[in-house]
Amino acid sequence: MQHWYTELAQSGRRASGQARDDAQALQQAIAARPELRALARLPLLLTVMALVHTNKGTLPDARALLYAECIEILLLRWRQQRGERDLLTRLALPQFRSSDLLALMARLGFAAHELAERSRDAAGRPADLSESAVVQVLAEGFAPHDPARKHALAELVLNTLTQGNGLLLKRGPAVYAFPHRTFQEFLAGYHLLRQPNTLRLCLERSAQAHWHEALLLMAGYQMLAGGEFDKPLSLVEKLLERTPDEQVLAGDLLTLMGRERVAGYDPALLDSGGLWR
Repeated sequence: MQHWYTELAQSGRRASGQARDDAQALQQAIAARPELRALARLPLLLTVMALVHTNKGTLPDARALLYAECIEILLLRWRQQRGERDLLTRLALPQFRSSDLLALMARLGFAAHELAERSRDAAGRPADLSESAVVQVLAEGFAPHDPARKHALAELVLNTLTQGNGLLLKRGPAVYAFPHRTFQEFLAGYHLLRQPNTLRLCLERSAQAHWHEALLLMAGYQMLAGGEFDKPLSLVEKLLERTPDEQVLAGDLLTLMGRERVAGYDPALLDSGGLWR
């Protein structure tokens, strides 16, 4: 990351003193947060974190917001060739927006995380997806927009993702996976929060330990990006009625919200008979 900021200084995009301070600040941020150290082991993701830090002046203080920033960069801006039209333009779907592209990737993350449930080999790492499965999921996402071209559009997105985009990596002949397990988990959670029956879908998965991180990322994004507290609190209430592991998840969700945010939303939640206790 020192080389990143040295290059910014040498190209005139940062004063040398500021570049040195920024590199040190990023190093300190990564050293202080275990989840960032895990990502920083991969050169691509360390570069993306440096890019987020360069653009924002800091890294988001919540994991869900950081992963959202990283995915936006990888999906929409990473390694676009000079003079090449961006992916949204090449899709030629007038009503298709960047938010639709993120939702499409969320479908893929959800499919991968569902597969991880059934794959012993996927424990602790992103699940492998066959090329046919990737194309099928992407084509289903394009079907409402252009059913006649859905498979061609799916192939276009897959080719873009695997030719230097970085959000989906080719791990073998016709086998793909996300670059880090957490991207899969974030996207799976993002897919859940966009569904009309989010609470039911979450409760169907909350007893499965490998879904807990995805649900925490989902709730973190709901609260910090969308200012939504009702739905995460409803999930907490239901989880407290279930198994001990799910009750622990409820506590983790409340800890993620933080006492101050809970008090600001509804002070009664902190009363002796309130949800916080």
